Amino acid sequence: MIAGLIVAAGLAAGEAPAPVPQETVVYELRRARIAGEAGDRTLQGRTLDDLATKYPDEPAVLLAAMAFHRDVALDADGARALRLRFFESMARPGRAVPVSLMRDIARDPKSSPEDLLRLVDVLVAQPGAGSDGVARLRLRVALLDRLGRSDQMLAALEYLTTVDADPSLVDRLLRTYRDAGRWSDVLRATGRIQGGDAGFEVGWWRLEALSTLGRSDELLRDAEVLIGRFRQAGLLEPHVAERFFPFVFRLADSGRRETAERLTALLVAAGPDLENVKKLRAMLFGTPESRMAYLNAAASASLASEDPDWIRDEAHARLLAQEFGIAHDLYRRLSAMPGAAARLTPPDWFNYGLASIETGAWGDAEAAMSRVLEKDPRNARALGHRARARIMQERLTEGIADAESALAIDPKAKQACYAMYLAMQKIGSSEKAAEWLARFKAP
Repeated sequence: MIAGLIVAAGLAAGEAPAPVPQETVVYELRRARIAGEAGDRTLQGRTLDDLATKYPDEPAVLLAAMAFHRDVALDADGARALRLRFFESMARPGRAVPVSLMRDIARDPKSSPEDLLRLVDVLVAQPGAGSDGVARLRLRVALLDRLGRSDQMLAALEYLTTVDADPSLVDRLLRTYRDAGRWSDVLRATGRIQGGDAGFEVGWWRLEALSTLGRSDELLRDAEVLIGRFRQAGLLEPHVAERFFPFVFRLADSGRRETAERLTALLVAAGPDLENVKKLRAMLFGTPESRMAYLNAAASASLASEDPDWIRDEAHARLLAQEFGIAHDLYRRLSAMPGAAARLTPPDWFNYGLASIETGAWGDAEAAMSRVLEKDPRNARALGHRARARIMQERLTEGIADAESALAIDPKAKQACYAMYLAMQKIGSSEKAAEWLARFKAP
């Protein structure tokens, strides 16, 4: 069965830079597969070993023989020798190994970190082109993430977003930079993405970064471009205009009233008939408390709304503004709406989980992060966050298991380190808790 899958992978369309095995090789691999399905392990092993002797540089043959020795013959030494020959074959000049074969090695639970690093080296040396190149780059990102090589993974991921327009990749890149407090990298990455090209509006990310960095003049310029884009597309609805309000209020509360008034004027000019925009100028002369009360009232309107897009936009804006209680209530409302939950993406569920953690809604946090892990079971951050949620619900065994899984993927996973710190505290092991807290705080 394994050999059959490998043959199919080696002959898959679009895998042309690798030479197709000779007709005899294909025939013999199929013969080995049939022997295995008939229960004749002796014939299966002899056929694969003969092939590996005759064709010592053919990756499909070596991988099929290695799988047999590892899984059927339980011959660890034989499998190790064939694995070594496979890697040597991949590294030979002029050799272009199909990405499907490299995925088989990457998915093999017996692959060591050293094996995975050699795969990364091969992927760097054989980047491919077109769709094959994108597939190789995706595999490289996944391997670097699994190995905990965060800086290399981010560099590869950023390059991947230049050749693959998948919105989830761009979203993952920007969220990773944001969670690490790398706002300058958010600006640099979004600077090369035109508005809307990523499948979602990256302009909000730029405003958040510029606001956090205190670069008010640039924030005003970017906001003007974004407002103009929404106005031209006929999308400046009340709930969209309201997403600019937290930036206006932050400017006013940080002493940049003139810039806040100019941003307000841009909104008034773009949406003169919007009732909430008409109220905005008056709110500039109010207190921070009154402005927060307005935002809370707006959130209540979103909670009462039946428009899932409106609710999701508002929830995301509140999360960015660190108004976690409101964000949590909005996401919870969205997840309960008939049909809306099915439209939520893994990033939406992750945001819901974050808002739940910040508000201590541990059951909601666990459920939301579990939805993320259904689609991405190797998401170390989601595993770490779910670990914390389970530990806070006194389910220490499950929580520690999640944290250990996250650390196996990324030994520096901050969320998992913090979860282990909490677990050790609850167990009463102060020394271990201090160790995990130090790992959490380490750069």
